[in-house]
Amino acid sequence: MSKSSQFVRPQMSIQEEIARTDLALWKAVVSRVNNPVTARLIAETLDKDEAAKAANLGVYLSARETVKRDQIRYVRAKAFGHVVGTVGRLSFRACKTVVSFIAAGVSKAQGKAPALKPVASQDVPVAAQPAAPVVTAAPVRVKEEAEPLVYPTIIYGLPDSRLEGAAVH
Repeated sequence: MSKSSQFVRPQMSIQEEIARTDLALWKAVVSRVNNPVTARLIAETLDKDEAAKAANLGVYLSARETVKRDQIRYVRAKAFGHVVGTVGRLSFRACKTVVSFIAAGVSKAQGKAPALKPVASQDVPVAAQPAAPVVTAAPVRVKEEAEPLVYPTIIYGLPDSRLEGAAVH
């Protein structure tokens, strides 16, 4: 036997080469059976072929178990999110109530009426502020009441006809 004949690989048919490649890929997929996405794909694939399911029953059961655990984890996480959201909303409402009570107590102690709710916008003139002295040849007169400032009629890019003529307060 010559040295060159020892290292010659026997010729495989195309079907044998495909089977060998598929087996390597199948092993790579099965090694990730604990990943929920991969487990769903394995379970769906084996559900379509009863013979393949019978031949790979252990892999199928592991995939189904992983899918079920993922569903349970999702339900628990969703329930926890509801609890956290409820606690957050209740905490915010409690803080808001405490702040409004404190504001009412402070204004009552100062002899003012409590202002807990914002007043609807009305056309209220804004008092003129004393201007800094300006050096000019002609005397400057300051009006006691200035014209009301008007907000633009478009807020956040949407026109709103109710805002026309609304004054600053």
